Amino acid sequence: MSVEQGRLLDSVDVDPRTVDEQTFDDVLSDLSSMPAGSFFATHFHEHDQLAWVSSGSGRLGVRDETWLLDRDCIVWIPAGTLHDMTFPTRSVLVSVYLPTALRPAARRWGAPRAVETEPLLTAIMSHLAEGPRELERIRLGHGLLVHLLDGAVDRPFVSAVPNDPRIAVIARALLDDPADTRELGDWAALQSVSTKTLERLFARETGTTFRRWRARARLHAAADLLVRGERVALVAQRVGYLRTSSFVAAFAERFGTTPGRFAAQAHGRRTDLADDEAASPAA
Repeated sequence: MSVEQGRLLDSVDVDPRTVDEQTFDDVLSDLSSMPAGSFFATHFHEHDQLAWVSSGSGRLGVRDETWLLDRDCIVWIPAGTLHDMTFPTRSVLVSVYLPTALRPAARRWGAPRAVETEPLLTAIMSHLAEGPRELERIRLGHGLLVHLLDGAVDRPFVSAVPNDPRIAVIARALLDDPADTRELGDWAALQSVSTKTLERLFARETGTTFRRWRARARLHAAADLLVRGERVALVAQRVGYLRTSSFVAAFAERFGTTPGRFAAQAHGRRTDLADDEAASPAA
């Protein structure tokens, strides 16, 4: 599959009959280096797809939702499912395509889903994608992948916007302005509901707490801003951090590198010269 530059198609408005199938007969796995800003426009596969962003970050558009992707989750996209992917940061995408005959038996695999990464699962995916493998090794690898998927733990909090309107409005507000300082109690007062009600909704819809969801959304927004050339300290302020040092630590924990080095890599500069604290005035 080729990487296309330009405007992403909106999967909501796409007629499946007008969308190309993009699985090549001789491609069973693939490792793609994705430049910042690159994407795959809306398409589908005749095979089931396992996709893992092993470094960087991505967004998956599927079933009218946007999912946030990083190294902590693997996504399952059943054959025939319209989807698109965009990569706001320089990323590596590992994909493995499985014949539908090998699909795990449980009903949950009939729909798109995200599962927790597991060392053996990601190791097999990387092994299959890193180079041509003999047919028997591919067959054994696929069989082991299916076995591991059968016991994989769902990761439900990849969706950028939850479905329940009471917390969807909160999520959209934070995606529009990651520096929004309102706490869940403030939102509860606006909606005339209890804080505990919103806490339960966040846990049910996203699988995590409001503060953890907010932190993750802020860091993904920060990655976008860094790729666009914003200075580290300014990015920290724009996504709600009062101290640059706290932002640097949180970013490094999520993406495995500091924001200064991340920005340098995204713009083709030497990462050994990147200095997060000196990149801009202290916040």
